[in-house]
Amino acid sequence: MLSLDYKTEPMLIFHVDSHEVHRHYRQCVTFGSFPSLRHEMVYNLFCLTMLYVAPITIIVMSYGAIVITIVRKTKLTADVLEN
Repeated sequence: MLSLDYKTEPMLIFHVDSHEVHRHYRQCVTFGSFPSLRHEMVYNLFCLTMLYVAPITIIVMSYGAIVITIVRKTKLTADVLEN
């Protein structure tokens, strides 16, 4: 369901447009898709966060949890061996 949301959004934002001088050149652009520059900025920051910041945060937290678990297990093993 979440992937459907991610696929629908580009269909609404991007559109094919021709270059002003070179009419044969067509490209997907976002020009004119937002009511203001502020809306476009919010969209770009949201995309940046979802594509880069959120994944790296999740990865770092996951690896941190793994390291903490390993350290705790190692201390438990060391304590058992000492007794």
